[in-house]
Amino acid sequence: MLTYPRPLYYLKPFPEEELERIAGIDWLNRIGQKDSIKDAINVQDRDEAISMAMSDDWTDFRLEMRNEVTGFLSSRHSQNYTEWNNSARALRGFFDVHIAPKVEGRISDLNLGSKLIEAIGWDIVTALQEIAFSQFRIPRFHDRLLEVYQNGHLPCGITPLSLNEPNPNGTLHYY
Repeated sequence: MLTYPRPLYYLKPFPEEELERIAGIDWLNRIGQKDSIKDAINVQDRDEAISMAMSDDWTDFRLEMRNEVTGFLSSRHSQNYTEWNNSARALRGFFDVHIAPKVEGRISDLNLGSKLIEAIGWDIVTALQEIAFSQFRIPRFHDRLLEVYQNGHLPCGITPLSLNEPNPNGTLHYY
């Protein structure tokens, strides 16, 4: 199910059963519904949720969280970190084949706007990367986003939202 561009040398292959589980998620099936997701707030207004999900601040925050992971791996596990791009390409290919068509279909059905697929792809691939490298660093942020997606929702923000001191443990917002 997962094809690496080059053989892995310093990283364990991604568990196939985990990939199957993630591929089987019913993506965005509870959009707009309130759930009891730990440390999360439901955004009721559709347009507000989409605007939040596509905002530059939310995009920058998620990038900072990813940079935190790559910076840690680069400085503390540099040999293993050399597998980051190889793993990212494989997981992006997995997303494109096994998840994107489902998500794009749901986005289209719900008329949420086609640009959302880029943000969702970024979140899912980065969450999968956190899982792939979890033997070196416990997942902290993107796995929380994956949990929101697994519950059928769209993560769209966090409180407090600060780029000066990004806090991955803030309260997530979801639609």
